[in-house]
Amino acid sequence: MLGSSIATYDTTPGGYTDLPDATAHITTLQLQNQDNFGSQYGFKGVDYDYKLLVRNSYESLKPGFPRISRHNAEFQLIKRPTISSGVVTPAIPYIAGVTLRLPETGTPAIMANVATNLFYLLMSGGFSASIQKKMMNFES
Repeated sequence: MLGSSIATYDTTPGGYTDLPDATAHITTLQLQNQDNFGSQYGFKGVDYDYKLLVRNSYESLKPGFPRISRHNAEFQLIKRPTISSGVVTPAIPYIAGVTLRLPETGTPAIMANVATNLFYLLMSGGFSASIQKKMMNFES
């Protein structure tokens, strides 16, 4: 279990309208559900719903190979539907996820470094704009 709440960091300029003011960028997600294999955290705002789903499992690739621990995390930001002048704008989901796979004989610190490098390349690294553009335009 990660804990009873998790703080998220919003990098949207001015923040979302749910946040108390334009300079606040922290939203705390509360634990909503937990079982033996994962947890769900969430926050319901005025205009947006926030969800974090964490799931842990094991997989075996082939006999004779080490068991692999699999850790899935998915973050969802869902803009709630709106009605304006009788026109309904449907909910808009924004979803990002990651799967970490680590052999039982592997080193968690190395896996953390691999994940950090992936996040850096996708979000804040020098290649950020070109990688994001390629992904959003279905380029490889």
